[in-house]
Amino acid sequence: NRREWRPRTRIAPLPFDGSDQCRFLTADKRPGTQTDLQIQVKRRATIGLSTLNRLQTNAADVNNSKTISSLDALNIRKRMVGDINSFQINDWVFTKDTLVLAQNDVVHNKKALCAGDVNGSFSANFTKSTSINLFNKGEIKVNRNQSIEIPFICENKIQPAAVTLILNYPDNIIDVEKISSSLPGFMYSAKNGKIIIAWDSLKPFTFSKSDELFVMKFRAKREATEKDAISFKVDDKSEFADENVEIINEVSLSFSNVIINPYLDYELSPNYPNPFSKSTEIRYELPEDGFVSLKAYNILGQEVKTIVSSRQKAGSYSVRFDGSELSGGTYSYKIIVDGASRKFTSSHLMILMPTN
Repeated sequence: NRREWRPRTRIAPLPFDGSDQCRFLTADKRPGTQTDLQIQVKRRATIGLSTLNRLQTNAADVNNSKTISSLDALNIRKRMVGDINSFQINDWVFTKDTLVLAQNDVVHNKKALCAGDVNGSFSANFTKSTSINLFNKGEIKVNRNQSIEIPFICENKIQPAAVTLILNYPDNIIDVEKISSSLPGFMYSAKNGKIIIAWDSLKPFTFSKSDELFVMKFRAKREATEKDAISFKVDDKSEFADENVEIINEVSLSFSNVIINPYLDYELSPNYPNPFSKSTEIRYELPEDGFVSLKAYNILGQEVKTIVSSRQKAGSYSVRFDGSELSGGTYSYKIIVDGASRKFTSSHLMILMPTN
């Protein structure tokens, strides 16, 4: 008699307690975000501070070297910030179970982990919520097309050994130029409206209240308006962990509310046309009232003409430079603005074509 075996899969969450029992993850889901908490678990296992079961070991060996090393931790961090898109193992690892077939149907709980998800923190039903509180505190103004630095401040003392911070930002309004932090060797990426900051160490880093966790430098786009809101939202996959690989449940961060001014930032545009004969147009932007000095110089740096010397209101300006009385050659023009809040200086070269 031929007996047909029809396997059935029981999909149910199993507790993760460091033993062979671990959370079941459905195979039709994409792997979750590998965080620096996973890297911290891996580093501790590498130097013998903690032990991994066989399933955890397989999930940790992302470079498929048959051993756990710091290279695995580095690869997980690279994937965390988007430097790489895959590991050298499959995105899911499973236990190799032996099933004994009897007369009855077999119901088997299949154990699996995402590659790199050593502590099984990924939840297939996406019900996880972050314990990180991010809120506005204070206010700062920025002009369109202006770069500005915004510190993100710790509102309570924390001592993280692993940080995974994911922030959503309006990439249609701002361009993130740089992120700096006192965390040694941290990594970050900023693209497609998502900032990912990743860091871990066997030694925790202490941030006291009012310390800067990181500083973000960004530029408000020219297309931004005073009606646009520059906001940042913490992704639920963000987490901070201590040196014992325990989640830090209370993390409060603040940043200044950013208000966009209606004017473009200080800017001196290249003259047009260039090269030119007789005259050319020079444009500049003033985000605030100030005294404007715009002068032309020859190749020796000698002043040849004062174009503007007056106090002007915020706005866009265009002036005509007449070079009909000058000989052909290379000249420069320089603007100096003594504004209400800061001083601005810029210059460009222009070429006057000789007349016959």
